[in-house]
Amino acid sequence: MADLSLLLDVILKTSSATVKKDFVTCGLLNQLHQAIGRNFSKEFAVLLRKMLRVIEMLPISADDLYSVRSAHGALPDVLLQLTHNQDYDVRTKAQALLKKYPASTVTDPILLQQLHAPPQRRAATGFSPAVPNQQSAAQGLPPMPGTDSKPRVSRFSAPLLAPGVETAQL
Repeated sequence: MADLSLLLDVILKTSSATVKKDFVTCGLLNQLHQAIGRNFSKEFAVLLRKMLRVIEMLPISADDLYSVRSAHGALPDVLLQLTHNQDYDVRTKAQALLKKYPASTVTDPILLQQLHAPPQRRAATGFSPAVPNQQSAAQGLPPMPGTDSKPRVSRFSAPLLAPGVETAQL
């Protein structure tokens, strides 16, 4: 945690606008999103405040903020969760960032589609692979090589026999 705090201090003390832009293009927002997303508890309040200060000082737009996504959602979703944090400063900084970059100021058409699309949910059972031959036959495609309907036989599918014992003796 001390290392992260020192890195955030270096970023906060940077005064060059081109270096700040380089931080954004190198994926600093993605890294901050990952770090913030894992540390919501009160023990991390000092780091959360510092991370939010870094986001405030970066030269970003609403498009930059809303384009940062992970499996848990976009960066504004994480900021919205931070508005319910126990720490007062974290709550107010998160609210200020959401107010500074509202979704209505997004100009990227792809991001606008993502913002207005209903959330996609996975099936409750999780991953269920489709059978390739049935899927390709349904689409009118030839079967994929190596996916014929013959069962696979491996050396482990035969019963274990002692040396010299044949299957008729069993």
